[in-house]
Amino acid sequence: MATRQKTSRVDKGRTAGSDGTERLVRERWIVCRHVCAWQPPTDVYEDERGIIIRVEVAGMRSEDFVVELTGTEAECQLVIAGTRNDLVPKRLYHQMEIHFGEFRTQIGLPWVVKAQDVEASYEAGFLVIRLPRQESQRRPATVVEADMRPGED
Repeated sequence: MATRQKTSRVDKGRTAGSDGTERLVRERWIVCRHVCAWQPPTDVYEDERGIIIRVEVAGMRSEDFVVELTGTEAECQLVIAGTRNDLVPKRLYHQMEIHFGEFRTQIGLPWVVKAQDVEASYEAGFLVIRLPRQESQRRPATVVEADMRPGED
């Protein structure tokens, strides 16, 4: 997975460690921001027609997402990215668990997918992406029966 370098920045245009930072800390009004993308909860599963990717990202519109196929035939990946904005003015939080800002998730694919074959929909806070399997890649399901009687070897 591609990583982004984490950086810190201090408000008022000063960078962490620059002259004046200690004064700002003593005055207790320094605000640090960490810039990095968060990963939304993502389920990836397969059915008889292909792969389904389900991403939980409430509070978005379908046009807020960027979905792209990257890589080569040997290592094809699906990248889902976007930005979820926090519309509530900042307050003094007692608990904060909901992520806002830039997000990104990357899924390795077991086969090559053509962009025109990808289907995506966004409803009820879930982005659902369907990646079809080519006929030549479809495999019949194999049922394996196991005798699991206790005490018998």
